Amino acid sequence: MTMIFIALSAMGMASALPAPAARSETCSPNFANKGLSVLGHDSLEWTVGSSPGAGGLVYTMAQDLTSPNFRFEQTGSPDVHYIIKEVSTTSNDLVVSFSNADGSLMVDDIVESKDRQQWNVQCNNCDAGRTWATSDDSAGYFAATGCQIISINSGFCVKASDAAEGLMLVDCDGSDSQNFNFFVTV
Repeated sequence: MTMIFIALSAMGMASALPAPAARSETCSPNFANKGLSVLGHDSLEWTVGSSPGAGGLVYTMAQDLTSPNFRFEQTGSPDVHYIIKEVSTTSNDLVVSFSNADGSLMVDDIVESKDRQQWNVQCNNCDAGRTWATSDDSAGYFAATGCQIISINSGFCVKASDAAEGLMLVDCDGSDSQNFNFFVTV
């Protein structure tokens, strides 16, 4: 199997992961309600502004992996759909949604019937599972790699943009900026 090297220098760790398979061989991961660090192709992690609350933009920035920011919970739909919860709030009622105006991702109060808050996750590898040590000696593993995150409502994919712009929904094209990895700290 062809191996690629992904440098995770922002977190002081490096790993060799299998090269992405063709998109036709995808899987939908079961994250078992664990807190996750969602990493873009550039190893920047999804986060919400310093005072998360409804309307806060979701963007990427360099962070350590000791504190997960999101939890992807399956909705129970026969087709595997997820709601993406922001985990730093004690109320557990903020989820990732998107703006109809410009497609930017933001956190919003949970409304079970809002399909703007439901997502499909298609990955190249749903059983990465190898344990890694981070620069601060905490350990974790990649739960899934090479993943596209797709809005159930629009069919568009999440794209990592400049931090100032935040994450956006765009046409799915499989580019690196639309591929994410999920890291679980243990």
